[in-house]
Amino acid sequence: MYDSLAEFYNRFTKDINYKQLAEFVHEQFSGSGLFKGTDSPCVVDLACGTGSLALELLKYGYDMIGVDLSYEMLEAARDAEYEVTGGSSIIWICQDMSELELHGPVSGMVCITDGVNHITDKKKLDRFFKRVCKYLDVGGMFIFDILTERYFRDVVGSNVYCESDDFESCIWESKYDVESRIMEYDITLYKLLDPEEDIYQRLDDVVVERAWTEEELYDSITKSKLKLKNVYSSVEKTNITNEDTRRYYILEKV
Repeated sequence: MYDSLAEFYNRFTKDINYKQLAEFVHEQFSGSGLFKGTDSPCVVDLACGTGSLALELLKYGYDMIGVDLSYEMLEAARDAEYEVTGGSSIIWICQDMSELELHGPVSGMVCITDGVNHITDKKKLDRFFKRVCKYLDVGGMFIFDILTERYFRDVVGSNVYCESDDFESCIWESKYDVESRIMEYDITLYKLLDPEEDIYQRLDDVVVERAWTEEELYDSITKSKLKLKNVYSSVEKTNITNEDTRRYYILEKV
């Protein structure tokens, strides 16, 4: 998943405001006593992708760890870090976040831009929250977001989308199953290799996500012993409604 997309991921997700997301995360963390008492709190970015959020959070003085299942995404993240900072202070780990293994506890974790939706099995969702809880310090915070069922069913639905520029084209077909609440994206990328000969390279990938209900999420959170502090419909901390397409959850280990 996403291995073929790593080279193009940032180009086709340029509408995501990572600076704003980092500000939101930092605001939540700043209210925690644990963070106030630590010079350089360690924060883990789960499903970190190409590292855009981790790099923004690095600016706030956090010691960062990035975790992703795709080695290709992490290679892109490492390259981006060197390009931005000229160094390599972030620890990048290739592993399944539902099987998270760290060397010790951390002050905070984030999983933003619908990483949790990529977990499609309830037992794995339960295990994911338990692993997060295991590696959080007492008083530590976990912030994640999800795309709602309304987003998958009513906004995206089962359709074909296309985006292109002078060098690449991306075509993705979305198929949503209402009963299982599973969204499958069949993605095809065309990369221009030789403009004179008009030669393209084709890359194919499949991305699968699941819409989790509030009841399923609360059940997994409760089993993990994490405490739900707040739920917002945006980074502006607006109240949740039935029209939400995305929600942000603030959890704490007590």
